[in-house]
Amino acid sequence: MENVHFTMEILKKTVYNAKSGTIKEQSSINKLAYNHAAEYQQHGHDKKFNWKKKQDDDFQESYFIAPAGTDYKDSLEMFQHLEQIEDSRMKAQLAFNCILSLDHKLDYETNKKVLNEFVSELFTSQNIACDIAIHNKNNENLHAHLLAPTRSINEQGKLEKKVNSYKQEHFNTNRLRKVLAAKFNEERAKRGITEKIDYRSNEEKKEEALNNDDLVTAEKFNYKTDNEKRGPSRSKRYRKKRIELSKQRKAEAQQRAEQTKQQIKALKDNISQINQIEQNKKDIIQAAQDIQAEHDENQQILQNALNQKQLVEQHRKHELNNQFTFTYKPRF
Repeated sequence: MENVHFTMEILKKTVYNAKSGTIKEQSSINKLAYNHAAEYQQHGHDKKFNWKKKQDDDFQESYFIAPAGTDYKDSLEMFQHLEQIEDSRMKAQLAFNCILSLDHKLDYETNKKVLNEFVSELFTSQNIACDIAIHNKNNENLHAHLLAPTRSINEQGKLEKKVNSYKQEHFNTNRLRKVLAAKFNEERAKRGITEKIDYRSNEEKKEEALNNDDLVTAEKFNYKTDNEKRGPSRSKRYRKKRIELSKQRKAEAQQRAEQTKQQIKALKDNISQINQIEQNKKDIIQAAQDIQAEHDENQQILQNALNQKQLVEQHRKHELNNQFTFTYKPRF
């Protein structure tokens, strides 16, 4: 891991999709079920969220960190209560949804130590409880999911007032990446690992490379040229390139569609040939059966003729025997 990856977003109860003009409803219980690779039921509804398939995919473990005196026994109970509180507020901001990368050059327990320290400084210090879930896809993508309500815990151990989220310097993602990188680098130094993790985003690295006139490095980060720096929507060059790529993708799609059409036609021809062969087979079998039936009928006729002939010959032989029959009489 050369860079520390950390993202934070607010999980909102409803999200408007301007492109489709639809409103999508979200749930902290669904997100929790995903993080835990489990099946949970939405509070007050029959709807269930089932993510058990991730058990064998990348799920490692999950646990609950909360301020002292918290009245909730686990994160599920806390988020069920949160959903109950926010049930009637369609614009509710439910939770902080965070994903952060862990360090493959450190052992699992050390990663957990860094993770727990980070969560304590980020959430517990603000009287916010947090659910932690660790995933590891094919032992190559070790990362953690953090889910914390946007409400702090009061003296009675329950969710109370809202937390002012992105407006606080405390929740600044750039600062948090820097804190994470420092913690990982500290643990690396203890183990003699000289390579350090960079907390800066790719955009910051692009800006630094530009300021140093290092266009080669900037290009590695897919840096936009000066004419494109104001944004892709204002760049004629970018729009032209985007149109060309769009035309190319359209041509490729048409080519794939034509190939698929030809494959379907060939498949239909093959099916037609197979059906014709099957029909020919049925016709041959029927013809063979007709020939066999005709043969059997001729055999029966022949057998009847032979039987008739035998009867005629027997009758004729009997008549001949009767013609030559005489009675012997003695003379004296």
